[in-house]
Amino acid sequence: MHLENLPNLFNLIEASPVVDICLHLDAPLFGWGNVMNNMSTRGHWTEYEAKRHINYLELMAGYFDPKIDSVVGKHVKILIDNTTAVSVINNKGSSHNDQCDDVACDIWKLCEEKSIWLTAAYSTIYPRQRQDNCRP
Repeated sequence: MHLENLPNLFNLIEASPVVDICLHLDAPLFGWGNVMNNMSTRGHWTEYEAKRHINYLELMAGYFDPKIDSVVGKHVKILIDNTTAVSVINNKGSSHNDQCDDVACDIWKLCEEKSIWLTAAYSTIYPRQRQDNCRP
């Protein structure tokens, strides 16, 4: 963990036990896709991005989602099929990878600005397959 991230170590946002919004992420090597409230967003990685590690790409998929800009003061649960990305988000960073740590810090800064409580969980189920996979 970077020393400059120490002020962000403790949660400044009040946690809500109720999940208000589910965000399903997926980031295969050709692009990224997200589903929130039955609305999907997707995009392609640049040639440079596609060469990055999959853990980094999974985190970037959450950061790229423009729908998160409309969310304020909610508990957002991110469902990801990558356990490293889940851990990095829930721990607000990583001491193992500077790039993943940087993305996690950017995600949490956005959440702090918008009073979003963010949790992440592992899920291999994409929302088209089942609608009840966002239970706490």
